[in-house]
Amino acid sequence: MGVNEYVITAKQLAVADLQAILVQGLSQFKMV
Repeated sequence: MGVNEYVITAKQLAVADLQAILVQGLSQFKMV
């Protein structure tokens, strides 16, 4: 596994985390 592949995987994980945070934030905002 090359360095480029590791960077791409890290970016994908970061994007997934951001999306999860946004979804949770939106659901909490709607409940208010």
